[in-house]
Order: sequence, then C-alpha cells, then structure tokens
Amino acid sequence: MKYRLFAALCLAPLLLLAVVFQGGAWATRSYMDEASLQASSALRLAVSALSGHLSRYEPLPALIAEHDDIKELITHPDDKALRDAANVYLKDINRLLESSDIYVITLDGNTIAASNYDLQTSFVGQNFSYRPYFQDAAKGRQSWFYALGTTSFKRGYYFASPILVEGKINGVIVFKVDIDLIETSWRGGEYKIFVSDPEGIVFMTGSPEWLYSSILPLNSARLQRTQASRRYAEAELKPLPITRSMLDDHELMTTTTADRREYLVLSQYMPEADWTVNVLMDMASVRAQARTTIIAIVLFLCLTGLALAIVMQRRARLAERMRMQVEARNELEHRVEERTADLALVNRRIEEEIAERRLTEQELRKTQADLIQAGKLAGLGQMSAALSHELNQPLAAAKTYADSAAMLIDLERVPEATTMSGVFPD
Repeated sequence: MKYRLFAALCLAPLLLLAVVFQGGAWATRSYMDEASLQASSALRLAVSALSGHLSRYEPLPALIAEHDDIKELITHPDDKALRDAANVYLKDINRLLESSDIYVITLDGNTIAASNYDLQTSFVGQNFSYRPYFQDAAKGRQSWFYALGTTSFKRGYYFASPILVEGKINGVIVFKVDIDLIETSWRGGEYKIFVSDPEGIVFMTGSPEWLYSSILPLNSARLQRTQASRRYAEAELKPLPITRSMLDDHELMTTTTADRREYLVLSQYMPEADWTVNVLMDMASVRAQARTTIIAIVLFLCLTGLALAIVMQRRARLAERMRMQVEARNELEHRVEERTADLALVNRRIEEEIAERRLTEQELRKTQADLIQAGKLAGLGQMSAALSHELNQPLAAAKTYADSAAMLIDLERVPEATTMSGVFPD
C-alpha cells in the first residue's frame, strides 16, 4: 500500500501536467468552436446588413439613367438649362434617397451635372475617367466600386450605370452611397468588424486606427493597382502590424502593437462588391474560459486526488489497524496457546501429583490398615503370649508335678507321689 501511494504521489504531477496541456488544448478548441459559431452569426449579420444596404441602391442608377431629363442632358451636354434642371433633379433625388452623391459623366470622363453642384466640393467639372466604375460603365456594364472621394475626401460605395440613348452609350451616371452609418454601428461591439478590398486594404472598420491599413504585404504590384484607380486618393497606406497563424482549422490574427491582442478571424467574400468582410473575436475571453475550465478541472482533480488520498489513508489506517488487530489476535492466540500449554502442563503435573497423592494416600491407607492389622495382631500376640504364659506356667508346673509324680510312682514311691498331688487344690 505504501508503495502504491508513493507511486500515485509521483504520478500525480505528471497527470496534472498532462491535464493542463491536453485539457488546455481541448478546452481552447472547444471554446474556439463555440466562439466561431457566435462569430459566424455576427459575420452573417454584417454581410446581410452590407448587402441589404447596398442592394437598396443597386438598381437606382439604371432607373435614373432612364429619366428623360438625364437622357436629354447627355445628348446636349453643353446646354446650360438642361444642366441646371439636371442638377436640381439630382439634388432632390439624392435628398429623397438619402444617398451621398449622384452625378452624370460624359464619355470623356467629365462631370456635367451633380447633386452637390452648389457645394464647394462639387463634382461638376471634375474628370473621373481614371475610376474603374466609369470605365466599366462606359463599356456598357453595371459597375460597383468602393473608394475614397478625390474631391470630397469622403468614403463611399459607387454604383455606375451606362446612359443609353436609342441603344447607344452616351454617358455614365454614378450613384455614391455613404456607408458610414453601418461602420458606426460596428464600434464598441463585442466583435471587431472590418472590410478589406482585393488588395487587402481595410477601408471599413469599427476601429478608426485600422483604416487604410493593409492586412496583406504592401508590395509594389498592390500599390500600383491601388494608385492607378486612386481608390484611396491621397490617404497614407500602411501595413497593419499583425501576424497570422492557424490553430487546427481556425485562423488567428495577433497584433504586434504595445497592446498585443489575439483574435479569431472569420471572413466572407462578397463577389458582387469584390470585398471581404472580416469578423474578429478577441481570444482573451476564449483563453480566459479555457483557463477557468482548466483551473476547475485541476481543482476537481486535486479534490478527487485529496479524496482518494483520504480514502487511501483511511484504508491504509484501517488495514494497519486490522493488521495490528490480526497481529494482536495472533499474539494473543500465541500467548493463550502458551498459557494453555503451561496450564495443561500444570494440570498434568497437578493430576500427576494428585495421582501420586492418591497413590500415596492409598498406600498410607493400606499401610495404616496394615499397621492397624499388625497392631491388632500384635495385641492378639501379646494377649496370646500373656495367656500362653499364664497358661503355660501352671501347665508347665502341673506337667512338672505330674512328671515328678509319675517318676515317683514309677519308683514306687507312692506316698510321695500322693503328697505331690496335694500341691494342686481340687
């Protein structure tokens, strides 16, 4: 039992280490799976919100392009009256739809009418031929593009549609949507949400310090493509200080700034917008839950080990007590056996003494009887001797006298013999 207890005490630290490492990895994976499910829900909501917000405005450029005033303007772009009418119309539509800007561009890239015609940041007279959304729409395609305005310096999502007059592309109408409200809703939430373009540059985020940072290396090819479209105007692009890693099938992203943070990353690509929505969940809560679980498991194991140790100690004490009782019983039995043997020996000796005493007593009684008999015989002998003596003397005297009388008679001395007969009375 002592050896087993010693072995258990030696194996306990190894078991705890195994539980800490293996259990920690298991708990982390388990909580990461749960966190991934939660983040997936947040990602779906974010994507749905963005898709819903953009889908509201997607068909509008084509509808506005069908307006007679817009077609008339693009057919006679130099007509001031048509420009003024189109400016007022676009301003009213922009206010009604709560969009950012609406403007009309000729095929050479010049803006001839805009909803912000009366502002200092008016697009009228600006040339946007370098914008991909204009180039695609001028080729007859519906176009979408995200960018930072080079004139207004406001971020927005651009919908562009060709203006067709009698089946011929005469110009392009652009509908700019402000998405700041969606971005504002992401701030202060449980998750970090940001949107990155195909070059990996963050252009929507709930963390303003991450804006215009790149989650991919800013190599020359990416910079050249970004600068060609002037997507971010004169904004300074910088790499986001992060490192990427994988844990099982989960993607992790760790910031290398002073406030180092580790995030679980879930991403979804939106092909219609050509951007990627990313949801980050702080791993601190996952790690904390995993640590709490490990601590609970370790405490449980410690309590279990303590309970087992107490049980084993009690069993050891019970076994020791039983062993002592067995030893005491064996010792007692041994002593009883020895005492019994001694008593048996004493009893035998006593029995022998009793037998000897009985034999002696019998011999004494026999001797006493013999003595009594001898005494009796001696008394009888004495009596007989006395009687014989008493009898023998007169008899001897009588015999003597008789013999003497017989001799006197034989000698014929009768008178003397007669005299001797008078010795004995009658």
